[in-house]
Amino acid sequence: MVTAQPDNGEAQYYLGDVVRQKGDLEGAVRAFETALKLRPNLQEAYYSLALTLKADGGRSTAFAILFVTSYRIQAEEFYKQGLAALGGGRRIRREGETRGGGAV
Repeated sequence: MVTAQPDNGEAQYYLGDVVRQKGDLEGAVRAFETALKLRPNLQEAYYSLALTLKADGGRSTAFAILFVTSYRIQAEEFYKQGLAALGGGRRIRREGETRGGGAV
């Protein structure tokens, strides 16, 4: 699948997972990084990259990746909750703004 679809982020992620399980940590890191270039929101790839870097001795880099990933997940969840609270995405008017978007 990876050979047939080199621009498929999910395929690169799965390749990284298989390669990591076989002990090729450098190959896994390359595959996860490629997956993230192709699909920047693939949260599983961030997590797997962090675990692989930690196993390879890159503890501070792994921590940074996990922090960014958790922040993205929380931010996305907060955004969804905000949209739900607003009734499906209605925009909040700023102070002094009229319904049409102009200033009062």
